[in-house]
Amino acid sequence: MSQSGDHLKPGQLRTADVTASTVANIGPGIDFYFAFGVIAVTAGVAAPLTILAAGVAVVLLAFIVAEFTKAEPSAGSFITYVETSLGPRAGVATALLVAVGYTVAIAGVFTMSGGMVAMTFAHYASWHLPWEPLSLALTVGAICLTARGVSLSTTAVGVAVLVQVAIMLMVCVVVLIDRRAHLSGIPFSWRHLTGGLTGLSAGFPLALYMFIGWENGPALAEEARDPKRTIPRALYISIAIAVALFVFFAYATVTGFHYRRLLRRSLIRPVPDRR
Repeated sequence: MSQSGDHLKPGQLRTADVTASTVANIGPGIDFYFAFGVIAVTAGVAAPLTILAAGVAVVLLAFIVAEFTKAEPSAGSFITYVETSLGPRAGVATALLVAVGYTVAIAGVFTMSGGMVAMTFAHYASWHLPWEPLSLALTVGAICLTARGVSLSTTAVGVAVLVQVAIMLMVCVVVLIDRRAHLSGIPFSWRHLTGGLTGLSAGFPLALYMFIGWENGPALAEEARDPKRTIPRALYISIAIAVALFVFFAYATVTGFHYRRLLRRSLIRPVPDRR
C-alpha cells in the first residue's frame, strides 16, 4: 500500500484499537437510551431476550463481512464488497447511500451532542447556553482530532467510550445492589415475554438499531495490522462486548423498575416491596 500523503499509514491499529473504535461507533449509551424503552414496552419484562436475538442476527451478518474482509481488506468496506460481487453500478449506488446516510447520521449526532451539553449545563449549573455554538465547537473539535491521524482519534474515542461505559456500569451495579433481594431470572424467561414471538419481533428492529456501528471495523482494514486476522477478531469481540453490555443494562433497568412499569403487559405478578 502506498504511504504517500494521499493515504493513511498502514499497520497503525491493533485488534484492541479496532475493537475500541467499533464499540465507540456502536455507542452503547446513546443506543440503549433511545431504543430500550420501546423494546421493553413490546417485549415486557423479558426484553433482554429481544436483545439476545438481535445479537445473534448481527453475529451472522458479521461472519459474512469478516469473510469478505479476509478475501479483500479495504477501507471501502461494504462498497468494495458490493462492487466486487455485483459490479460497478451497484457499488456506486451503495456509495451514494452510505454517503447520504452517514452525512445525516453524523449531523444528527453533533446536533444532539450540542443539545445534551446545553441541557447538562442548564440542569447542573443553571447556565442556559444556546446549543448551536456548542454543536459547532464539537464538530470542529472532532474534525481537528480526525485530521491528526487515525491512531490519535481511535485512542480518543476509546477513552471516551470507556468513561461512558464505566458510568453506566456503576449505575447498574448500584441499582442491582439496591434491588438485590428481588434478583431473579425472570427477564430471561420465555414465558414472561409479552406476546411470545410476536412481542420479541415487535422490538427486534429497534434491537438491531442498537448495534448499528458494528460495521466500523472493516473500514479500518487498510490501517490495521494484518487486517485479515485483526478485523474479523475485532468484529466478533466488539459485538460480544455490545451484547453483554446491552443485556446487562436491560436486566438492571427492568430490575431497577421492580418490573412494575411492565407488569400491565406481562404475565407475572408484582413482587411485594419488603423494605
